[in-house]
Amino acid sequence: MAVPLLKLILFLVVASWLSSTSAFAAQSSPTLLNAKKDADAKGYTFITSHDEIVNKAKQEGKLRVLAEMEPTTIKAAIKAFTSKYPFINLHIGEITGADAARRNILEI
Repeated sequence: MAVPLLKLILFLVVASWLSSTSAFAAQSSPTLLNAKKDADAKGYTFITSHDEIVNKAKQEGKLRVLAEMEPTTIKAAIKAFTSKYPFINLHIGEITGADAARRNILEI
């Protein structure tokens, strides 16, 4: 698996986790700190705040997404995302069909 793809997957998982309300309540918990230590020991990036995610995204500067969405939905998603995060160059590619979905899962 390519390192940038692994970083993207980890970024999206952590971002979705941090967006949950229970994540903010548990930020200083020993469980979270242990999870961060374990991730660091394995060489993973473990981001614990929204500000840190945004700063890392600013450093990266671009995001490529493969999605099984209608073109009009893709346009709306790009518009909404870039209005909130104008400093990220977003490209969403449409995948269609069973072969494309399988390929996407295997690449992840």
